[in-house]
Amino acid sequence: MKLRTLAIATFLCGCVLLAVSLINANKAKAVQSEPPTVRSFVMQCLVSQSEDGESLTPKGFHIRAVSDTGEWKETRYSFDGKVSALVGAKDGLYIINGNSKHLYGESNPGLFRSAMRSEEELQRSTQFIGTDEVAGIKTYVLRNEMGTEGHYSPLTGATPLKLVIRASPEGPPISVTEALSVEFRAVTEEEVSAGDLPVEFNVVREKVESLKRAGAYQQAGRLEQFIEQVRVKAK
Repeated sequence: MKLRTLAIATFLCGCVLLAVSLINANKAKAVQSEPPTVRSFVMQCLVSQSEDGESLTPKGFHIRAVSDTGEWKETRYSFDGKVSALVGAKDGLYIINGNSKHLYGESNPGLFRSAMRSEEELQRSTQFIGTDEVAGIKTYVLRNEMGTEGHYSPLTGATPLKLVIRASPEGPPISVTEALSVEFRAVTEEEVSAGDLPVEFNVVREKVESLKRAGAYQQAGRLEQFIEQVRVKAK
């Protein structure tokens, strides 16, 4: 289950870059519209998962605070009593478990703040398959080649209101994270902070080795440079 949790965390961060690149590729054809004002918000989500092809079962509860600066923090409560957090801070992406703060990768608050803010661009994405309503908000559904679906609204930008993950493109969902409520309000720095815990690098170094094994040497090299920058600042 830990590996699956990490896979979901990876998608939540990587999906933003993937979707933004697709939207940018269609900007020349898109009809320009005035984007909505970027607002801070807090979203509460139910997480359901499937084991071995069985029906989806509620497994946990997520609370994601998103600042209008593009910084965010998602605190994850599993129904077996475990608590963790994924944080998109100014200086990086972190996974927090108990008293451990692990660097996981780079963060881009500016991109996170500005992505997914146009209805027209969402509709013109090559991944667009239709619209839906989640937590009372109209969403635009993007689906990639693996069958993973993200439900986005210009009101909440790069934060999907619903995320459906499948093991195969035509297979049943193995994980669904869906917003139950979205409250647009001011978010404090503390609500999106990664805290003052010492930074650990074993998780991100494992990610570097995984990239190298996959032949993604350029990405691995860039990540190694970023690790060194964070390590020097953390001294």
